[in-house]
Amino acid sequence: LNYLIAEYGSLAEDQRRVGYVQNAATKFIRNLAAYNTNKNYVADNNAFTFSHDASLSFDTSFSGVDKLQIRVRSNNIYSFAARTANPAAGLAYDGATIEWPNGATPFVFLDRLFYAFPLNNSFNLSLGVRLGQDGFLPSRGSFYSPSALLEFFSSAAGVLPSYTGSGAGFNYGPFQLDFLSLKNLRFGIGYLTNEADAVSPDANNIMAQGWFSANTRLRIPLQLAWQSSNSRWLFTANYAYERGHNSMGAVGTQLALTPFMYASLNEANQLGVTIAHQIGADFSVTAAYGHGAVKARFNNSVLGIKMTSAGDLAQLNSWMLALNFNNLFIKGNSAGIGVGGVPALQTNRSGWNSDAVMPIALETWYQFQLSDNISFTPGIFYISATANSDGLGAGSSWGAVLKTQFNF
Repeated sequence: LNYLIAEYGSLAEDQRRVGYVQNAATKFIRNLAAYNTNKNYVADNNAFTFSHDASLSFDTSFSGVDKLQIRVRSNNIYSFAARTANPAAGLAYDGATIEWPNGATPFVFLDRLFYAFPLNNSFNLSLGVRLGQDGFLPSRGSFYSPSALLEFFSSAAGVLPSYTGSGAGFNYGPFQLDFLSLKNLRFGIGYLTNEADAVSPDANNIMAQGWFSANTRLRIPLQLAWQSSNSRWLFTANYAYERGHNSMGAVGTQLALTPFMYASLNEANQLGVTIAHQIGADFSVTAAYGHGAVKARFNNSVLGIKMTSAGDLAQLNSWMLALNFNNLFIKGNSAGIGVGGVPALQTNRSGWNSDAVMPIALETWYQFQLSDNISFTPGIFYISATANSDGLGAGSSWGAVLKTQFNF
């Protein structure tokens, strides 16, 4: 490796720009990087684990229409995504998602801290240091159970990812429009920053942080949602601007998550639509499509080899179709089945790769409602193998889950 790097370093600039030299150099770097990406650090990825996720919410209202929510949480679930080196394998409830400034996750942590209140009959405002985008966007865009196994399905194919940060958001509606029954139209928008950045006043030679700063990691989601007057139809149109990470890619392939290898280079524009229909009292269908365009913010070289130029563009797509059944076989029990293509890079203009295939995700589960407060849910999921355009990738991932849930 040292010989090859030294050999490349001895070339003149015009020699480096020769097509076959450039292609060989970037492929060399891609192969080096792929080893760590695809290596499984778990001794036995088929291990049986036993873990917990517990949260306690304190909801307070001062006027009857406002809400102050403080939620503490404890979670020791080892991430399926980390185990399989595949972001798409993340469960809807596995692992804590907070990035703490000192890199440590406490046993019990603050999961939500925000205040929501109406300014009038149509306008609602939310403020918080631990505010989820679901706290101000009008809809989650789906009739599929939020307790779905994979985060991919719970997030409507990555269109509405689980994102919590420090910031504010508002929603307005319903609009007073009678045209085409649009009177049930609602709108929401917010500004959320990575909490670790928001609390840091430091500015150094690498990153300038703070709540508003040049390199602060942030997400600005926007949604237009419509639900029919009989609540049987639901439609959402979604957009998000994101910097410093790629939440849509967090439920996709590794390349979809970091198209340029480093998340700090990401500047993403994400679009998505969802449509859901309650066909009967006990059956609903949800469909979603997502698209993301990720632009490189800076030039980047690895071992002296230029891999990314500012403005390089990568594009990703995803889709899903999911069915939800209530009172299936036994009254009170429910079930679901979902299939979809996880976010995968279709094109990448940088020296990094695109995905050769779009992996397919499948899941199915059945929830036994043992009482009003206790449920038991066995489920199984599968994600087909991933591979980039160099033919490198990880194998297929699958898992079985037995989840017992207590609500009180």
